[in-house]
Amino acid sequence: RQRRAAPEPVTYLICLHERAALAEAEQLGDLAARRGAVVSSLQETAARSQAGVTAFLDAQRAQGKVADYRSYWVFNGLAVDGDLDTALALAQRPEVAALRPNRRHTLPAPQPGASDAASGSQVAWNISRIGADRVWSALGVTGKGIVVANMDSGVDWTHPALQRKYRGYNPSDPSASTHDYNWFDATGTYPSAPGPNRPRISAQSDHGTHTMGTIVGSEADGSNAIGVAPGAQWIAAKVFDDQGQSTDEWLHAGFQWGLAPTDLNGQNPDPSRAPDVVNNSWGDDDGTLDTFVQDVAAWRAGGIFSTWAAGNHGPDPGTVGAPASYPIAFAVGSVDDEDAISSFSSRGPSPWGVLKPDVVAPGEGIRSSMAGGTYEGGWRGTSMATPHVTGLVALLWEAADHALTVTETERMITIPAVDLGAVGADNIYGYGRIDAFETVASVRGGVFAGRVTDAASDLPVEGASILMRNLDTSASMRTESESDGSYSFRVASGLYDVSATKFGYEDALVRQIEIRAKTTTQLDFGLVARPSGTIEGYVRSVSDAQPVSSMVYLLGTTGKISVDASGHYRLVAPAGTYTVQVRPEVPGYRG
Repeated sequence: RQRRAAPEPVTYLICLHERAALAEAEQLGDLAARRGAVVSSLQETAARSQAGVTAFLDAQRAQGKVADYRSYWVFNGLAVDGDLDTALALAQRPEVAALRPNRRHTLPAPQPGASDAASGSQVAWNISRIGADRVWSALGVTGKGIVVANMDSGVDWTHPALQRKYRGYNPSDPSASTHDYNWFDATGTYPSAPGPNRPRISAQSDHGTHTMGTIVGSEADGSNAIGVAPGAQWIAAKVFDDQGQSTDEWLHAGFQWGLAPTDLNGQNPDPSRAPDVVNNSWGDDDGTLDTFVQDVAAWRAGGIFSTWAAGNHGPDPGTVGAPASYPIAFAVGSVDDEDAISSFSSRGPSPWGVLKPDVVAPGEGIRSSMAGGTYEGGWRGTSMATPHVTGLVALLWEAADHALTVTETERMITIPAVDLGAVGADNIYGYGRIDAFETVASVRGGVFAGRVTDAASDLPVEGASILMRNLDTSASMRTESESDGSYSFRVASGLYDVSATKFGYEDALVRQIEIRAKTTTQLDFGLVARPSGTIEGYVRSVSDAQPVSSMVYLLGTTGKISVDASGHYRLVAPAGTYTVQVRPEVPGYRG
């Protein structure tokens, strides 16, 4: 009788219940100390909570049931190459929260588009569109002192637009350049130095070189100005192979290296050498996928800003992918050279209940660096839009001398974004197209703050829209008042017209408010309520008269309200004529 061969081991991931307590480390002001404390907490939690699992796996390996396993502290889990019996036994252990397949992911292939025929001596159109070149010339800010990274398909470190910006580069002797702590290849394709550096291997093999070019690219003589932050340094993690394929484990490994880079042997992790901002022009089509929530949270706790491509599955709503869909991720959509949303750009809302994308940036007809030392235009995708925001963070952090938190950075990018859709943020454009000049100029400007109240009762008015319009540049900034009525901006010095609007109140406008550098200017608004009435009723099913969970809108206004458990709604609105629309929030009903 022929003997059946034992099945090949399958790689799967184990996720443990315990999470590291990072709140105390997040409060540390010194960035190096903060990252060190975050890594120490993650490592200690993983070592302690994984001890029982690793002892079991060692025993299983001795019996030939496990070929190998690898421990990760960034998400407190392990990757196991083992058999089904071992997987079933692990699932029963109390410290194990979940077993997951080692899912595969494909890097989005560049979508063909119109080629950018601009001369290499000119600043790329997309760089000018967001005002990055004005940041260099008028503000003298180029990203100097900031370290950027990408998790992608690799980078041609010898490219003339990139080589001298590589952190490991030795200009006096390139052969003595240092790749320890500056390069990581989860795929094992280029273990000794960044790659690929030969012409196109596949549709995705140039992807990482192209995205890095949009972040930092330019040649020594100033030609081929394709990058937003040409003064920044870069490092990279290759987590997609040359055919654009990756796995959950490779991506987890890239996250871990990003928080504490290692030498080329994967040893001696050092969080002090972590990048400041990481570009992620990839994602899973399933916006509900929570595989990388802990990884993104660990980066954020360590003060690492990460940018995420929203995805290329528009124009339908709810198409944003993960991790871009996470509330803690900063998602980027794509617009064309006329600031119109790209048809392919994925839309929100996020399945996590938040608005997405956060902002948009140029993502069509993008010219950038290619492996092998060349350039190519015409690339399109949210992968191409995302590096613009990564470069903007580098500019902003240089101007702020590294003094901004991730949350503060998000706010400073979204407030001056150019509003392109409906008034205010939406699930197509987010807060709007990024404006690098207004964002960076605001660091050297002043603070504008105040409080919005009801003129009659003096009670705070929450959700009032505060709009500032710069009289010199016509740039506008928008925010909303908080629950206590307060609001604040950090804006460039200059003269502004400021308005406050809220549904149910008369608009208020104050002209020519002067903002001075390093000065706080206070302006309070007392809004006058308009004569109003009430619209109320019930939303019920025609078939059985049961309440239907819904939102009720007054079209053409910001007036809206959810029905209660009985289906009842009550909206106070200024006197006038309205069209009332009901949008059911459960399937099977038409509004």
